Amino acid sequence: ISIQEFNNELFIGASSDSRFVEASGAVYVYKKSNDGIWERYQKMYPTIMKEFAHFGYKIETNSKYNHLFISAPEDSNDAGLFAGNVYILNKSDSLWKIKQILTPDIGEAFPYFGGSIVTKGDYLFIGASGSGSTQSGGSVYVYKIKNNSWEFLKKIISPINVIRDYFGYSMFIEGDSILIGSPGDVYNGTRTAKAYLYIQNNDDFNLEYIFEPSDSIYHDGFGIGVSMNKGEFLIGA
Repeated sequence: ISIQEFNNELFIGASSDSRFVEASGAVYVYKKSNDGIWERYQKMYPTIMKEFAHFGYKIETNSKYNHLFISAPEDSNDAGLFAGNVYILNKSDSLWKIKQILTPDIGEAFPYFGGSIVTKGDYLFIGASGSGSTQSGGSVYVYKIKNNSWEFLKKIISPINVIRDYFGYSMFIEGDSILIGSPGDVYNGTRTAKAYLYIQNNDDFNLEYIFEPSDSIYHDGFGIGVSMNKGEFLIGA
């Protein structure tokens, strides 16, 4: 469900890997040989393997700091049952090793923290779109690196903030533009599936535009995938 190529290495998520614990998850790492053949040299697991954590669900890399981000959006932790973790790794002695673990706020049921990840330079964005059991809208956690550690900066809350709007389910970043998908259900007869364009100004993120189709039904999943390309916006439904 997630594949990333980075510095002649290939990372492949196997979020339902159950070799040791059911659906705890794993990530396979391959390196390209001088002959152009991809050879596996590492298989990574979470620090503590838990049932249905789905480690490897999303994988992202930051080229500025050579950091690898791996999400386990249903990993249980101090924030709650199936709250989600994002693992940050760097390379040491030729192997990728966990250096930091990020978790969501305490108290929200099943936030699905790590359901999406994007990063740019000094900033990291982690989607917490929620699940069918979440009692509020989704959100995006923003982190900024300081002294080689990722520190919480702020949270971008769903503009409508209603149950099962799934804000943060998908994200894409290009330059100072951040496109966030919210492929939500109908709430009180009103459509919640939209995509939101934010513009970054240093440590502030301002809502610039809301995308919503005029030619589709409410339950089309608009915003389930988003992308940008030089001023063009692509939104999956």
